[in-house]
Amino acid sequence: MDGSSLDHCVLARTTHPSGVVVLETWREAGELSRPSGPAIVRRDPYTGRVIRLAWWRAGKLHRQAGPAFLERDPINGKIYWAEWWQDGELHGDHGPAVIRRDKRSGVITIEKWWVHGQLHRVGNPAVLRRDPVTGGPVWQEWWVDGTFVRAEDEASVWLSSDPRAAAVTAQTMKARQNNGDAPRYEPLCAGFGSRWARVAKMPAPTP
Repeated sequence: MDGSSLDHCVLARTTHPSGVVVLETWREAGELSRPSGPAIVRRDPYTGRVIRLAWWRAGKLHRQAGPAFLERDPINGKIYWAEWWQDGELHGDHGPAVIRRDKRSGVITIEKWWVHGQLHRVGNPAVLRRDPVTGGPVWQEWWVDGTFVRAEDEASVWLSSDPRAAAVTAQTMKARQNNGDAPRYEPLCAGFGSRWARVAKMPAPTP
């Protein structure tokens, strides 16, 4: 490992026996920080490709425009994991703050909507997991201001008993019923103490 000074930051490098500089870190006053670019750059020791970039400011993950954390496939260089952070909090201004893709299919398998460090999305799931082959949803979670509302998979729904979440659930169910796409719910059991109740998703009754 060697170090030098650049942009008022201390740059440290780690070199692999292959000769590739596999890690570069920038620090200010002992904290990860770099005003003009990523504070962490990691490369694959054999391909030399950049496989990880992370933007830090004053010891916190932060990037104003674009993701603050990226991981790339060491073979083809494509981004398969991205996270948006501001001042040390997961935060997406106009979309999910976390996106992960399947390396083989390229399908986005995970999306998470965070706003200032809280899971939050109105009207749609804040957490979405998809099948890596078909791209179809296999698990969804609704959160508002950091409060769990409900979750769904292909067969069941978990509803929160939190009064704040219950109000959001009622509004969402009413909207779906008005659109004619709300499933029928059949109670199965109470689960997770008094916090969640599990119900089955049944086909909507035929008029």
